[in-house]
This record gives sequence, structure tokens and C-alpha cells, in this order.
Amino acid sequence: MKVANEQSGWIVARAWLNALNEAALKHLGPKNWKMFCSLVDECASKHWLRILEKEFGIKAEQADSLKKAVENYIQVGILAGLFNSESQFELREEGSDRLQIRVLSCPYFMREVCKDALQGGLKPEQINCPRIGCFRAAAVLLSGIPCYYEVQKVDPGKECVGTVVKQ
Repeated sequence: MKVANEQSGWIVARAWLNALNEAALKHLGPKNWKMFCSLVDECASKHWLRILEKEFGIKAEQADSLKKAVENYIQVGILAGLFNSESQFELREEGSDRLQIRVLSCPYFMREVCKDALQGGLKPEQINCPRIGCFRAAAVLLSGIPCYYEVQKVDPGKECVGTVVKQ
């Protein structure tokens, strides 16, 4: 069997995302790996938004809440072809300081990345979810609100659930 060219890039991305998570956990320990991975998510989101604005004229609007920042990021993702529609996600505010995010349709094979991590022995709370992590990064970048995120559920092929929390 030969791997198709369009699949090979995703296989490499899966390997790197899992390697990043695993290396951070092993090298930095259970307390510090999450901060490092969150910084990676924030840098990736910043560069993605910058490229979209400079090269395609797609600009994310600033926001005054966690929910609005994530909604604005989703709109940019739709324009950029990363997401198909808002229906891939459910956002629910839990007071003014918590936003629960359900990822119903993972936009770029993250479920396989998560499946790989779970099969490798990691627990859901040890997984750096790039999707929810980038939504947390969007909240920081588009609203200026410092926050972190927690993964509550990882069910490859079905849904992932996490919460972005103001600090």
C-alpha cells in the first residue's frame, strides 16, 4: 500500500502534534507542560491570523468577551476554509468567566491525533487539544482576557469538550 500525497502531510502533522505533547509532558512535567503547549497554541494562532490578514485580507474582529472572541475566530476559520460552519461547535457561557466548547466536527483530523494520544496511554486531561487550545488563544489574542482551558471529554469520532476559563 502507498500513502497518497494528500494524506502524508496529515500523518506528519499528527506525529508532530503528538510528539510535541508527549515531549512537553516528559520534559517539563505534569505541572508545566500545559503552559508550554498553551504558548505554542497562542503562537500558532497569532501566526495564522497574521498570515490570513496579510495574504488574504481576512481579519478577525476584536471582542469584549470569551464567547465573542471565539465566535470571531470561528468566522475567520470559515472564511479561511478551516471550518465549514458554526454548527461544528457549540459554545455555552457559564457565567461571565467560563465558556464551554463542544467540538462536534473536528476540522483537521484532531480526533485522530487525540485517538493516537489516548491509545498511547495519555488521559484526556493530559492531551493538549489543539482545537480548544487555539480557541483559548483566540480569546487571549482577540479580547485581551487572560485565560486557560481544561479538557473534560475526548471521544474520538464523536466530540470533544473543554472549557475556557478567565484567570
